[in-house]
Amino acid sequence: MYASHATRPHDSIARIEAFAVRPRWLFVRIETAQGAVGWGEATLEGHVESVTGAIDAARDRLIGQDPDRIEDAWQLLYRLGFYRGGPVLMSAISGIDQALWDIKGRKLGVPVHQLLGGRVRDRIAVYAWIGGDRPGDVAAGAAARLAQGFTAVKMNGTEDLGWLDSSRQIDAMVERVAAVRATGIDVGIDFHGRVHKPMARTALSAIEPLRPLFAEEVLLGEHLTAIQQLAQHTSVPLAMGERLYSRWDFRPFLETGAIDIAQPDLSHAGGISECRRIAAMAETYDVAFAPHCPIGPIALAACLHVAAATPNFVIQEMSLGIHYNQASEDLGSLMRNPEMFAIEGGSVAVPEAPGLGVEIDEAAVREMAREPHRWRNPAWRGPDGGLREW
Repeated sequence: MYASHATRPHDSIARIEAFAVRPRWLFVRIETAQGAVGWGEATLEGHVESVTGAIDAARDRLIGQDPDRIEDAWQLLYRLGFYRGGPVLMSAISGIDQALWDIKGRKLGVPVHQLLGGRVRDRIAVYAWIGGDRPGDVAAGAAARLAQGFTAVKMNGTEDLGWLDSSRQIDAMVERVAAVRATGIDVGIDFHGRVHKPMARTALSAIEPLRPLFAEEVLLGEHLTAIQQLAQHTSVPLAMGERLYSRWDFRPFLETGAIDIAQPDLSHAGGISECRRIAAMAETYDVAFAPHCPIGPIALAACLHVAAATPNFVIQEMSLGIHYNQASEDLGSLMRNPEMFAIEGGSVAVPEAPGLGVEIDEAAVREMAREPHRWRNPAWRGPDGGLREW
């Protein structure tokens, strides 16, 4: 039995480590003076070196601090660096925040969702990826996912596009989406910020009759007004959020009615603490919550705990078999209990083990991190040699 706060001796954060592991993840391990250990994930795809540096700076703030004071640690890292927000700092905070929640849950012997108010559902709907960066044989991919137990998938809508591009690109997209829908599976369309305003309405109008679950990142998040305009011209639910990093970033999209589904990434947007707040903000605007998570097992576990306790949660992305992974470096390759992500009827069970519930193979992590990855996304260029959005 863990002693009450009044009687237990003071614990403190003694060690913070970061591990860059394949395929493109960044794990965070925190250990306390009393030997408690928690794991988080600070993956920021393509920027592992920058986030590792931010975690190194965080050590100066957190070593010696009370690990139970999770919100105080969050505020300390966010506010006292003077410069706030952005993907690098918020990803570092995210990994640390997750690890501290993991420690607290393990100390108390309860799953993290119990510390967030308890579960509001018994299972958590999930979806997987098909088709790759340049969508290919998506019908076969959808059929394979059905066989795995999924009832929903996500696919890239297009390859790279120019500001104004051939209608053949739109026609090909419609054919691919129709082929996936014909398998009987639901599908979300990720535009990945590849579309520009001159083609955005055309793209949405073309897929509207196919009734996708959602259209994700049709335009980049810096184009708030254009996204708001799109929302007024389509019945397709608009989703975005992987490149928004705090409640302040989400605020204008909620206030203007620009989005229907908020998709913060728990490894980019301040961890469990901040994404819990983003979800509550979204609920006040009747906006759904569907965390972004094409990365590793710790991030996914954190998502599942928030999803379990969040009324407006709808569906969870997971990276099992995603095109960035290899068979030997997939979602469960660095954990001892991959069965916690078992899929049945398009959903996974709410985690019930203490903390985040992920049992990391620490020896395998340390061994793999001896040669840190340097993952970079592709650099795409159009026929004229100009750079295009990936």
